[in-house]
Amino acid sequence: MLKKRNEFQERYSKLRHDLLQEMKDGKLGPGDYLLSERELSDKYNLSHMSVRKLLAELKNDNLIEKIPGKGNRVQLSAGPREIAPLRVACYADSHERDTLSRLLAAYQNEHPELRIELIPIAAGTYLDNLLSMTDNGEAPDLWVISDQHFRWLIDRGRCDLLLPVSAKELDPGRKLYSALFDLFTDAKLRAVPFVFSPVVYCYNKDMISEAELDQLDNWRNLLILAERHTCKDEIGAIQQYGYGFSISNHRWPMYLLQNGSSFFSGEGNAPFLSNPATIEAFQFCLDLMYKYQVSPVFLQGNTRFVENLFMKNKVALITSTYYFMNEFAKSGINWDIAPHIPSHIRKGTLLLGAGLAIHSNSPSIPQAKRLIQFLIGSQAQTQLKLSGCTVPARISVAEDESLHNPLLHPKHYHYFRDVLPYAKPVKEMNMNPSKMEKLQEELFLMWMNMEKPEEACKRIDADWKTSWISDSGT
Repeated sequence: MLKKRNEFQERYSKLRHDLLQEMKDGKLGPGDYLLSERELSDKYNLSHMSVRKLLAELKNDNLIEKIPGKGNRVQLSAGPREIAPLRVACYADSHERDTLSRLLAAYQNEHPELRIELIPIAAGTYLDNLLSMTDNGEAPDLWVISDQHFRWLIDRGRCDLLLPVSAKELDPGRKLYSALFDLFTDAKLRAVPFVFSPVVYCYNKDMISEAELDQLDNWRNLLILAERHTCKDEIGAIQQYGYGFSISNHRWPMYLLQNGSSFFSGEGNAPFLSNPATIEAFQFCLDLMYKYQVSPVFLQGNTRFVENLFMKNKVALITSTYYFMNEFAKSGINWDIAPHIPSHIRKGTLLLGAGLAIHSNSPSIPQAKRLIQFLIGSQAQTQLKLSGCTVPARISVAEDESLHNPLLHPKHYHYFRDVLPYAKPVKEMNMNPSKMEKLQEELFLMWMNMEKPEEACKRIDADWKTSWISDSGT
């Protein structure tokens, strides 16, 4: 079935390419009639319905017009003209950037009427740059946007910059994971899922045996394993940590999820950080770093410190994502995904993702929508999987074990299937990015082990009630 589908797509793409190339070369000039639908159907071995669909696309692009009783002809206004670029913004340091560039080049080759321009922007200034470009009337047409930056757009009241889109229109067959759409929804869907990753555990196979991981089912056993693989020299200096995690907002909240805790009371709006479950989760994190000294102390939220230690064979087990696995695959270390996530009260981990969004004032909305459909299609999503570890949003591709490359993908690459049912977006913590950032600042003394979790949580609760969280907190 897949082979037949690919053959159809090749014939369909060839018809489109040939017609556009003939217009571009002048073989079909303004006012010239195309072959009849029947002739095109016979020549390219396509159904009449498929031919009509393609001609409708060209008509929507104002390249041809239908003359009743005569057929389809090239628009009289068509002819040599400057092709407006379709500008696509992406993360400059993204592991998917090179693959995206190749995909866009291939798409442009099939659509010579387009000129696609890729605009790489550094992640640290990504949203600010896009907002500045928007305010200056230079906004890209299509944005690759992370769920984190999407939440920041909501927080800043700029979500209307992104065109509301219909999942039924862009993903009519429900081919993408349904859980991912919530990452980019704020009353309306504003982006279509592109790639994703849950937060999982990765381990060094030269330090930990796979058999040991069978017991990695709860916090206590995580501590036992971490103690076993923390090594000190003769003077007590740590040479290897058993476990490593960062205090990034994309890491530590998973322990709150696993402990069934919340930032708010049952009434929804009242801050309730000082609940026993949250305090216990924070205490467990601190004990790993200070009491048992099985995890390095990182006072910055940058996850890269932990991953760098892992790639230098200095830590046996870490929390990480499929995004960082692209670096692990190139580093030469002997590693894999641990097919377990330790829990406490319940199973839980975080879900991250990136989507494709159209700027609401783009002059090329139809073209951008078709490009999105291409990028979430089987061909493009397959190339993403074959080129790296990041998980494609398309179910059939993500779960296709025949695409597993042992030279690139870890043995337990497909473990994300087991994790997805209990992986939750950061937004479900019910706190917007600016308040989460503020919380991280308020927790700094606690992370330094200069304030007990209970003291920190009670202090922050009191602060919230009287100052910066008088609104709904979402």
